[in-house]
Amino acid sequence: MQTDVKTVFKTALAMHQNGRIEQAEGLYTQILEAAPNHEETLHLLGVIKLQKKLYQQCIKLISRALEIDPNFSAAYGNLAVCYEEMKRPEKAAENYKKAIDLNPDEASLHLGLGSALMDFRDYKSAAESFSRAIKLKPEYAEAYCNLGIIEKIDENYLAAIEKLDKAISLKPSYAQAHCERANVLNILKRYEEAMAAYMRALHFDPKLVAAHAGAADLFVKLGEKQEAIRHFEKALSLASDIPLIRGKLLFEKRSICDWSDNRTHIDVLKKEIAKGQQVVDSFSALSMIDDPALLKSLTELNIKLNYKLKPIEIPAPPTIHKKKISIGYFSSDLRQHPVAWVMSEVFENHNRSDFSIYAFAINKKQAVDDIVRKRLRPCFDELIEVEGLKSQHIRDIAKEKEIDIAIDLNGYTGTPRTDVFLERVAPLQINYLGYAGTMGSDLYDYLIADKITIPEDAQKHYAEKIIRLPHSYMPNDSTRKISDRVFEREELGLPKTGFVFCSFNANYKINAEVFDSWMHIMKKVEGSVLWLREYHSNIVKNLRFEAKRRGIAPERLIFAPIMATGDHLARHRNADLFLDTLPFNAHSTASDALWAGLPLLTEIGDTFAGRVGASLVHSLDANELIASSKKDFINKAIELANNPEKLKELRQKIWQNRNLAPGFSGKNFAKNLELAYQTIYERYASGLSPTHINL
Repeated sequence: MQTDVKTVFKTALAMHQNGRIEQAEGLYTQILEAAPNHEETLHLLGVIKLQKKLYQQCIKLISRALEIDPNFSAAYGNLAVCYEEMKRPEKAAENYKKAIDLNPDEASLHLGLGSALMDFRDYKSAAESFSRAIKLKPEYAEAYCNLGIIEKIDENYLAAIEKLDKAISLKPSYAQAHCERANVLNILKRYEEAMAAYMRALHFDPKLVAAHAGAADLFVKLGEKQEAIRHFEKALSLASDIPLIRGKLLFEKRSICDWSDNRTHIDVLKKEIAKGQQVVDSFSALSMIDDPALLKSLTELNIKLNYKLKPIEIPAPPTIHKKKISIGYFSSDLRQHPVAWVMSEVFENHNRSDFSIYAFAINKKQAVDDIVRKRLRPCFDELIEVEGLKSQHIRDIAKEKEIDIAIDLNGYTGTPRTDVFLERVAPLQINYLGYAGTMGSDLYDYLIADKITIPEDAQKHYAEKIIRLPHSYMPNDSTRKISDRVFEREELGLPKTGFVFCSFNANYKINAEVFDSWMHIMKKVEGSVLWLREYHSNIVKNLRFEAKRRGIAPERLIFAPIMATGDHLARHRNADLFLDTLPFNAHSTASDALWAGLPLLTEIGDTFAGRVGASLVHSLDANELIASSKKDFINKAIELANNPEKLKELRQKIWQNRNLAPGFSGKNFAKNLELAYQTIYERYASGLSPTHINL
């Protein structure tokens, strides 16, 4: 019988090695019926289960083999691979270490251990493992590639390219190394070289998901939306479980108002988020999901997966009373950007007797000569350029400046530096303005909002404690000029007569449901037109197609090109009513419309991002412009379009109240914001924990 087992095992092994998996599996099963404790068969049958992604069966079989032979190094190695594929890196590392103890000179085991250590962000130990693998096997391209990835993570970009170039020299057709090299070049803004490297990666491996995803991200930066969508679709077709791909694809399609498969994608997003899957980034989700609980779950997941979190307590309060509270604003948007535009007058009116004001600018290269940057520079005790600095270096600067309160004006937008806040850049940390939602972590003590954007019964959906300002949370610059230019409707492409609805929101905020409402309104308001911003060439074609599908003549959609700010504000006079979007309202575009005296009709949603329009309108005492439902929104729009006197009264009210509302005066807004800063600092100095604050 023993001879028969040996013969059958030899035959099964040959079949296995030649790729005849099903036949080998059948023979291995026969062997175990005759010899249940044949450890090599248990091990190899476990390997087949691993190849079939039957992980629990793999673990059971290989564990039995190891019970019989505790010194079976290869079995530990394959068990480690199984745990890696199951995304259990700690268990993978544990088994790789056991395999290495038994076979320390096997380079592939050190490579595997390094990969597992990378998965739970122990990069120093991972680099040591890869270096040992190279010492054992100097031509090990995979180990050089992984060292390059670690150098990239450590922001040592030139060293990363050096390691990746070494990997490619050892293995010229190594697609993954070409892809990682492209990723580094992308970070360095060497876009032409990066694209060439992505294409080389795809030449060697047309099914490399990471290369399709990387190329798609780069096409987005270059404004080539259709190519970006094509590569995202290819990546998704190859691996539907790759983090963020579905969300990125959906966002880019929505950014050109391509709503094909929109509902299906969103349904999948919601289900995957509920299961704890990272399928969309936090900012993109604001325009797709009107569920604050789901958005909180998503941000908690994203920050957990993207950053190595560890509990950091608020430092002990100072023993000596400070004469001034030191405020640090952290932003990549201190340039021609909505955040800087709305905050400019606030910065200019901070009380420098009671506060020291610092800015930490993350975007020096793009903005050092920017006209807004030049305006802002005198507003601060110091504007510190920190682009490219490591997070600890930035924290050291903040400590040197004795920053008491750090305000993250990015959140999950632009070029965030959330990493700076992970180990406390200041005793108190605030999430404000840039991202209309929770950061999903108690690393941030407070979130600044108002009673409309986050009512008390909704604060459970936010990880931070809420500071509610006594007016809208969004500031405005009352010094910004509206051009004196008087536009004729014809020169703007508008008809001589007829009601002009407009929505100058970013196109990704427009979805099929919103568009349905707009088209229903236009059917009821004869001769009306809809005036939209043209951010991308495909938008005109797509939206006119969608209008025709809904029975509206395509030419009733008019598209406005980008225009200088003063002139853009002036052309608002040629519109009659601004129609808001949901679940992501107009934010800075709402401020523009209202500052120009244009009534804005908004439907209030359930999330922060979906309640900003209502917040701004409420601050101007124009609550009649807040709709409680889609039906109410449609009815109000039709009523206003057919009631010119009421609309005229609303326009006059908005024009008058914009000069009185605290949120539309940076000077008054600064006082309320400073009261918030003083309140939370006094709590901190008294040894009290953060709490919800209503001013």
